[in-house]
Amino acid sequence: MFRVLVDERAWRVLITGREEDLDLLDEGWELAGEFGSWREAYKVAARLADAHDMVLEWYVEEVAP
Repeated sequence: MFRVLVDERAWRVLITGREEDLDLLDEGWELAGEFGSWREAYKVAARLADAHDMVLEWYVEEVAP
C-alpha cells in the first residue's frame, strides 16, 4: 500500500510505502489517500502538488517500473 502525505506548512507532498512514515501524521502531516499501487498514488500526489505549487517527493527505490 502506498500513501500520499501532505505537509501544508512546508509545501511538501510525499508518496510513501513505508509504515514508519505514518509517524509524520503526529508531526502535522495529513493523509491525502491510500492506494494499491505506486502509480495511482503518484497521479493523485502530482495533481495535488501541481494545484498547490508544492514540492513532490518519493523514495527512488519504491518507484514502479
